[in-house]
Amino acid sequence: SRNDPKNDPVILWLNGGPGCSSLTGLFFELGPSSIGPDLKPIHNPYSWNNNASIIFLEQPLGVGFSYGDEKITSTRAAAQDVYIFLELFYEAFPQFKQIDFHIAGESYAGHYIPRIAHEIVLEHPERSFNLSSVLIGNGITDALIQCDYYEPMACGLGGYPSVLTQDKCEKMDRDAKRCRFLNEFC
Repeated sequence: SRNDPKNDPVILWLNGGPGCSSLTGLFFELGPSSIGPDLKPIHNPYSWNNNASIIFLEQPLGVGFSYGDEKITSTRAAAQDVYIFLELFYEAFPQFKQIDFHIAGESYAGHYIPRIAHEIVLEHPERSFNLSSVLIGNGITDALIQCDYYEPMACGLGGYPSVLTQDKCEKMDRDAKRCRFLNEFC
């Protein structure tokens, strides 16, 4: 935290995917800096680390710069790994154990975060840290329901002006049936 790291909350940030590197969040969304065209850092005055210490975690195993001997094949297995990571983190940095801890993320983190929270709270009552809250932004929770609402929301039927051109809105409407089919197939 740029503000008060001894007292400001700790946030675990997860990008979705599945398989999207959390470095996307670090460098393009809420991290302390982005990378400019000259490959030099550009200060982000809106970074979440103005008021929180943030962990950008590459997960599940095999995403981004993470590596290991086992292949992760389920959200449950990924959550178990995250729990182990957090216990190791708090063992290495015990000064953060009593500070509020939050898990935040987007996209497929709409699946990861609830499973990780379940793993922490319900599977490990003896844990060395406490989970204060979860934050899910634009999370994928049920693609079969959500996909029907992207076009109306983006095309001015959700209470705000359209953010897409009429041509793109028409294309989304035409492609909605195929999108639903692919989601069901998957």
